Amino acid sequence: MSLAELFIILLVALIVLGPEQLPTVAYKLGQWLQSLRRLTDDTRRELDQHLQLEQLHQNELKARQADRVYDASRQDNNDN
Repeated sequence: MSLAELFIILLVALIVLGPEQLPTVAYKLGQWLQSLRRLTDDTRRELDQHLQLEQLHQNELKARQADRVYDASRQDNNDN
């Protein structure tokens, strides 16, 4: 967003809301944006944790499968 666009938005907000209500509305909007940012950060953090746990689970399954293949091949070699 350019400086000119921001200026136009502020000018329209000043005309629509008036100089008395503009600071209050801006403050409430700031609080709302801060809450939204906190919510998205928390959600992103939870998703990252879930994905990491899923990756660990997949790695564990692969390791178990590799162990089974290794054990089976050792057993075949011992039988011969």
